[in-house]
Amino acid sequence: MILLVARFGRGFLAQTGVLLGLLAGTAVAVPLGLADFSAARAADWIGLSAPFHFGAPEFPAVAVLSMCVVMLVLFAESTADLIAVAELTGRRLTTADMARGLAKLGAWVAGLPQPVVGAAGLVMSATVAAVGVSTLREVDFDGTHNLLIAAVLIGVGMAPEMAPDLYSRVPEGIGIVLGSPVTSATLLAFCLNLAFNGGNPRRDAGLVRAPAAEGKREALAGRTRV
Repeated sequence: MILLVARFGRGFLAQTGVLLGLLAGTAVAVPLGLADFSAARAADWIGLSAPFHFGAPEFPAVAVLSMCVVMLVLFAESTADLIAVAELTGRRLTTADMARGLAKLGAWVAGLPQPVVGAAGLVMSATVAAVGVSTLREVDFDGTHNLLIAAVLIGVGMAPEMAPDLYSRVPEGIGIVLGSPVTSATLLAFCLNLAFNGGNPRRDAGLVRAPAAEGKREALAGRTRV
């Protein structure tokens, strides 16, 4: 359904393929008894978290650092999700859009059939990845260290998935941070970008190139003039 709408739809209709796919899948699932919205009907429109739900707070340094990193990653992931939705709908994302959220809506989404949510989530997750690849097109890889940074990040991010026991012998707090592909890659991205590009603001924008690259460019320009 999502692919058909994207292929044959026009204008705004073509941008609503994920939403129409969710609605169509839910419409098919309801008569089959695969959808359960009982929790949504009983849910409050605005939910408040109960204080000290898991007991009195404790503040171990490693846990605090880990949660700070995790929250930064979640913020980045949520922002990427919203950017992907904006790309699909053709709408410009604003700060107000990122601040919205209701508990009632979350309960209704939780009641959707899992196969329907899974199909829509597959498209959305892939769109987030595609947006990331599209963003990398704007990075200047010629004559800079950005290609090396991207390569190292991909390797470090894939390492915990390819070798789940890679960080099994490190302290638990460090293992929690490094054992997550997103967390480890995000931390390394900050560190490597700061190490290679942080000293020169023009280099961050891809405006400063290595001398070898400049020499090649001048040589090509000279051949063109000849």
